[in-house]
Amino acid sequence: MTTDSETARCELCGEPMPAGEEMFKFHGYSGNCPKPPLPKEPAVDMLAEMKSAAGYLRNAQIDLSIGATKATAIRTIEGGLRRLEAAISKAEAQS
Repeated sequence: MTTDSETARCELCGEPMPAGEEMFKFHGYSGNCPKPPLPKEPAVDMLAEMKSAAGYLRNAQIDLSIGATKATAIRTIEGGLRRLEAAISKAEAQS
């Protein structure tokens, strides 16, 4: 007997796969998905933007360590903050 956690599920809609189609990742062999696609994970976008913002901060640190002006480092930090704040706003709008 197959438990619910072992049931093969469509990666698009999340519904169980029909008998004989368990090896496929998504519906399509015997028909379209019975439900609309699952919502995309906003956390993935947020993670990418956080990594980007961290890159800006690293670059600002490099700017300061090589003797660039504080104004250059501040502009770099501001760029990272803008990206992070935009991602936060987007995530809040989706929730």
